[in-house]
Amino acid sequence: LDEVATVNASISSGMPIVGFDDMYATPEDSRKWVVPGCLRQNEHMILTGREGGGKSTLVAQMCLSAAMGINSLAMGFPTHEPLKVLMLDVENDRLQIKANMRKIYPTLKEMTGNSPNMMWADVRNIDLSNSVQQAAFVRLCKTEQPDLIYAGSLYKLAPETERVDGQFSAISRTVDLIRAETAASFILEAHAPHGTANDRAGMRPYGSSSWLRWPEFGFGMAQMGQAHPDVVKMTTWRGNRSDDRFWPAGLKRNGVLPWSPIMQDEWEVTYGE
Repeated sequence: LDEVATVNASISSGMPIVGFDDMYATPEDSRKWVVPGCLRQNEHMILTGREGGGKSTLVAQMCLSAAMGINSLAMGFPTHEPLKVLMLDVENDRLQIKANMRKIYPTLKEMTGNSPNMMWADVRNIDLSNSVQQAAFVRLCKTEQPDLIYAGSLYKLAPETERVDGQFSAISRTVDLIRAETAASFILEAHAPHGTANDRAGMRPYGSSSWLRWPEFGFGMAQMGQAHPDVVKMTTWRGNRSDDRFWPAGLKRNGVLPWSPIMQDEWEVTYGE
């Protein structure tokens, strides 16, 4: 069969081509926003940070905001059409998830009056390198057709293997398959390695170097030290693939919501960067 396929491919590749004029006339990006100004449909980002640094709370805020139709990462909290959100949280139990929701939901309910179209996959253990479990998660996403999917943390979605990129391959293949089938966007959460002298290695995800080049966006919640204990810098460990986005330069605690955005101009004035 391999030999026949090779002969057929040498006769006719079957690979379509696009000429320059057609490529240059490609319409501008019109995919809907999942996080307005930051994340569009069928894109994915990875958020990293140290243990206990507020990643889970930020993810909960972003996802609940999307489900209730408000952008909590933009100044003035602009509203949008509420989206359908599916959560695969394999690190926090239901009480921990509820505790995070309590920090966010009452304020967003008062702001929008909306009820969130949000659901959780009620599992705490999953192995996306297992074909049966992978198929079950893909089938769930195809059935529910969410606009936004959260999954994390990465280290609990598939085990490390003897292959350097075994864990990365299992997770990335699953996410890309779901994106192809549903056009959903993904937010993935990961831990940053300790690095040298606990410098967190530039906030890159723990594990394979392939994580550095796979997502459209990669941010790390970098602590600012004792001078600003309630502030984190949104460090970009992966260069953005789009230049039309307005991610906050940093975040601060103890505002109206658990995390409030600090945009670039304010960051430069206040923190001198």
